[in-house]
Amino acid sequence: MYIPQSFLMKNHKDKVDFLKNNSFGILFSVHDGEPYATHIPMIYSADEGGGEFLLGHIARANPQWHDMDGQKVMAVFQGPHAYISPSWYVERDQVPTWNYTAVHVTGKLEILGNKETEPLIGSMLIFYGKDVDISHHLQEIPFSNMMKAIVGFRIVIEKIEGKKKLSQNKSSETQKKVIDQLTNSGSPMSVELGHIMMENMAGIENTQP
Repeated sequence: MYIPQSFLMKNHKDKVDFLKNNSFGILFSVHDGEPYATHIPMIYSADEGGGEFLLGHIARANPQWHDMDGQKVMAVFQGPHAYISPSWYVERDQVPTWNYTAVHVTGKLEILGNKETEPLIGSMLIFYGKDVDISHHLQEIPFSNMMKAIVGFRIVIEKIEGKKKLSQNKSSETQKKVIDQLTNSGSPMSVELGHIMMENMAGIENTQP
């Protein structure tokens, strides 16, 4: 991913938190010699030895899984994003742009057997529905049927790249004007992006001597 230094998400914890808060992503691999992508949830996991993973499952009817075992793949996760008008800038002669946050994960994918996939599903049920009775669901016949229709996988993470393009290359006055426009736009996504920009500005100001 192309990341100018001013937009680089440097803190590893920030990237991990982003993955946990924006876990519905796009899994890219090569299938039959062509790029192939599937939109699916993937959850971050780490072991005691420092290994990092993405866990997920794909429909057995989806041909992507047939040749992705052992492949180096990429998973892309998108946060809030919005159009930024040059009319919002203090600076003159500017061009329109788009502000956004995103994280890319690359690593080797491993197809899991049923014995590993079942606890994976349990972990995902806990992650997305903390009030779910897992033991009850694991015993239901529909759940057993679902298990036959999916293929579990684990991505052994090799690299996590994070980008937050939040007008950091503009003056603080312009950033504040952009934030004001976003937070008063009426668009939930734009409002969320405006709040992220506010937090980012506050974080930068707090680290300055």
